[in-house]
Amino acid sequence: MTRTPTVLELRHGSSYGMQFHLEADAQLAATWLDIPEYDSSLEAALGPDAVDTFLDALRAVEAPTTRWASRLADRWLGAHLGVPVGTGEATG
Repeated sequence: MTRTPTVLELRHGSSYGMQFHLEADAQLAATWLDIPEYDSSLEAALGPDAVDTFLDALRAVEAPTTRWASRLADRWLGAHLGVPVGTGEATG
């Protein structure tokens, strides 16, 4: 399957999956990009100035993504663990 700096796609038989870090805001991503290997990997995949471009794009969607991640966590916990949706328990 595919591996990009933001998503890992997986396939096993007829099943598919994705791994990504929905919880990662620009501040957390910037700390990850302080690791030279991550920085160079991003630039190798996306070209020069990839770090700034990536962080700017992440900042632009941070607020709606954070709200969506919170709702997703609430619903998943509600469906699988019986935690009532919208209690805030899923998001701390």
